[in-house]
Amino acid sequence: MQESERCLAGCLLVTSATFLYLQLFILPNVPWLPIGDQTIYLFDGWRLLDGEVMYRDFFQFNGPGSETAWCVLFYLFGARAWVVNAALICLGVGFAWTSAVISRKLFAGASVILPGFLFLAIPFRSTMPTGGHHWYSTLAVMIALAVLIDKRSSWRLMVGGVLCGVSAWFNQPRGLFAVLGVSVFLVWEFNEREETWRSFAQRQSCLLGSFIIAFVGLNSYFVWKAGLRSFIYCTFEFVVKYYPTDLVNSWTVYGTDLPSFEKWYATPALGTWLLVELLVPGIYFLFFVRWWRARNTRPQEPWDRVMLVSTVGMSLFLSVAPAGANFRLCAVSLPAFILLVWFTKWPGKIERVTLPLIVIGLLTLMIAETHSSQSRWHTTLDLPVGRAALSDRDSPEVFQWYLLHMRHSDLLFGIPDLNFALGLRNPTPIDFTTTSDYTRPEQVQSIIESLEAKRPRWVEWWLDLDLPDGPSDHLGLLRAYLRAHYHVAKIFSDGNEEVLERNGQ
Repeated sequence: MQESERCLAGCLLVTSATFLYLQLFILPNVPWLPIGDQTIYLFDGWRLLDGEVMYRDFFQFNGPGSETAWCVLFYLFGARAWVVNAALICLGVGFAWTSAVISRKLFAGASVILPGFLFLAIPFRSTMPTGGHHWYSTLAVMIALAVLIDKRSSWRLMVGGVLCGVSAWFNQPRGLFAVLGVSVFLVWEFNEREETWRSFAQRQSCLLGSFIIAFVGLNSYFVWKAGLRSFIYCTFEFVVKYYPTDLVNSWTVYGTDLPSFEKWYATPALGTWLLVELLVPGIYFLFFVRWWRARNTRPQEPWDRVMLVSTVGMSLFLSVAPAGANFRLCAVSLPAFILLVWFTKWPGKIERVTLPLIVIGLLTLMIAETHSSQSRWHTTLDLPVGRAALSDRDSPEVFQWYLLHMRHSDLLFGIPDLNFALGLRNPTPIDFTTTSDYTRPEQVQSIIESLEAKRPRWVEWWLDLDLPDGPSDHLGLLRAYLRAHYHVAKIFSDGNEEVLERNGQ
């Protein structure tokens, strides 16, 4: 590695780690409390650590990768807020480093670190709370891409297949579509290089065979403990039949989940949302057009490498397209940012203007986001997961009430955010409920049976769940059970969240 490359590598690691630390910690060392969808996987990892078996003792439709990772981290360091945020920093630095490894095979100069910084400042930073399987599965694909970007020898294809299998262990469609994307690229490369059929078949076998072996091997423990039927229902049948019934998990969400921008200072959130919506998958179509027009006139371009990035990037987009919410597009957008910078390296007036504008915009955004993270209103609480900062003005009321009224050994059904932050076990096999077919009748029955058997004192309930939502709403029996055995103990100031206490306690 040359001196200039070592300097770039050092700049990349230090700057990305510092930027992410300032997003995830209040100086000097107070972590923001983990919130959002990631708390589902955090709490499920805790359940694994307690000896419960995924797909048997509690429900989850994703692969067991995220829960297993959190289980290991909590075993090593404890279930603490700082552990979660430190893991996210390592995850972001991994994305930045992998991006640079891939980019330096497409173009030269200091621009190789630009896609990674764009990714961290825009999609990664804005959707970190949705963490979990999305980020880990994509990182595994990007590492596979870094392995394959230079050469596609048999052993590299086997490593790439294993990494796609790891990706599928976190998120089934992500890893499956990624390995299919590489497979499609091998078809393109076979046609371009006029290989022999024997060589082509061998390369495909190395890729797909290692993928299958890795996927089966990683999931075998959970299949053994939970049973094949339960594993197939949770990870395949439920995903196909019932997962799309919740609107945020259907194709109708694409382009409709705009961020709130009631205040003028929230306008950048709309801009970053729009950028990701247009860039993924638009940049891939632009590349295919450019390749078709310029592949013969610019033979010096590394067309095979850029084609691999584009094909895998498009396959990642297809893995989320049936439920194309913006946070899912963000999770698979890194190849698109690499291509964006590659486009700016072409000679032309537009390209010469675009690159400086991107750099200026990126620096401005990173400075603004850092200032916003460190200066926004927050309060600090001592919680079972350690000292943590909260930014929602309504949240302290909720957490302080629970800290005052609950013991660490209490059970709580309702919201994974509270279960994880307060160290309260969920007595049921279901993390949360909805008024759509996403929550199945048999799941409602299992919740009622668990509440009756374990008789938890507290239930956290959203008033929105009291509004029947047609034939797809299966919560009627649960509502009746709660009305019969619980009473309202507290209604919080947001007017939509209440605590139910079991009668007689």
